[in-house]
Amino acid sequence: MASCDLCNKGRQAGRHIRHQASGKWALRAPKKPRWWRANVQRKRVTIKGRTRLMNICTRCLRTLYKTEKAA
Repeated sequence: MASCDLCNKGRQAGRHIRHQASGKWALRAPKKPRWWRANVQRKRVTIKGRTRLMNICTRCLRTLYKTEKAA
């Protein structure tokens, strides 16, 4: 699993809980572990005048485009 080269965002752990999680304690739905993967893209990015091929998450990509547009 790739992680972002700028912010080091990777996968996150959590729990999958079914919709039937309410009710008596004996009828509780199982809570299974699961992983959320970061939306990491392989893009050619220009930072400080240098073009590099990077693994970059979409949040960082959006921020880069915003700062590039403002400058």
